[in-house]
Amino acid sequence: MLSGTASNTRIGAALDAGALAWVPEMAPIAVLLRAVRAALAGRDAMPPARRDQYVAVFRRRRAEREEPAVKLGRLTPRARGAGPAGRRAPRAGRGPALPGVRRPGLRRG
Repeated sequence: MLSGTASNTRIGAALDAGALAWVPEMAPIAVLLRAVRAALAGRDAMPPARRDQYVAVFRRRRAEREEPAVKLGRLTPRARGAGPAGRRAPRAGRGPALPGVRRPGLRRG
C-alpha cells in the first residue's frame, strides 16, 4: 500500500485486510522498489514486527469503538429507558400535571 496517510489505524486496517506492506508516499523510490521486489519474490515486504504493531493498533481501536455498542445491545428496552411497547418513559417531573399537586420548579404566573 502506497499512501500519504500516516494514521496507524488506517495503515493497520489495510494490512489487516491483506495489504503486504505500507510505504509512505514521501519515501524514496528505492524504498518503494525494495518493498515491491520483496513482495514479488514472496518475501516479507516490511518487517513482520512493524506490520504486527500496525495491525494491533487497528484491532484495539476497532474493539474500543465496538465495545459500547455491544454493551448497549445487551440492555433490555427498560434499561435503555424505553417504557412499554418501546415508548420512551417520561422524565421525572415532566409528566402531566395533576390538579392540586405542585411540582418542584414549576412556577405559576
